Formats: sequence, C-alpha cells, structure tokens
Amino acid sequence: MYVQVPNVIARHGNLSLEAVGLLVRLLSLPDGSGATVERIAQLVPNGRRSVQKAMAELIEAGYVHRAKLQDPETGRWVTITTVTDTPEGQVSPTDRPDGRCPEGPYVGGYP
Repeated sequence: MYVQVPNVIARHGNLSLEAVGLLVRLLSLPDGSGATVERIAQLVPNGRRSVQKAMAELIEAGYVHRAKLQDPETGRWVTITTVTDTPEGQVSPTDRPDGRCPEGPYVGGYP
C-alpha cells in the first residue's frame, strides 16, 4: 500500500517539515487506527513534544480535527480525530482570483 500526497501539502509554506511528515504518516494509517500523539511518539525518534507541536500545527492549519464525545450508555468520553488532505476552505495555489498562474520560479512540475 501507499499514500498519495497532494503537492499542496508537500509544498505547504506555513507547515514545518515535522508537521508535513506527521500529516503524511497520519494519512497513511487505516481508518480507526487510534493514532494518538503518545502512540505516534513511540514509533518515531522525534519525541512526544515534537509530535505534539506538529499535531498542533496540523490542527491550526485545518488538516486535523478533534471532537470529544460522550457515550450515552457508559458515560465515557472519547476523542475522535479526523485527518484530511484538503482542509475546509483551503485554496489551491493555482486558484487565483485573476485566473493567472503565480509569478516566479516553478519547481516539480508544470505550473
């Protein structure tokens, strides 16, 4: 299996390399895998603080959403984490109001 990563993620100018790497790791996991900061930190050499900071970046950027829900039968609280490769309201770098391509050097493909 493999995960395809949109160029907008790979070239994201406001995310650290750690956040981009974490997002790729999260997108590669199967649904329901129960990935938490603690579990991911056990799998990588970066450490819990680094993973936690990267997760905060992804939440702020809209790639990760968390919702706390209470089971009506047991009363237990759970956190549901959703990961997406296209956060709500994100505009592609090629979606410009004037319909023109951005100026400047291009890397990695046709603009």
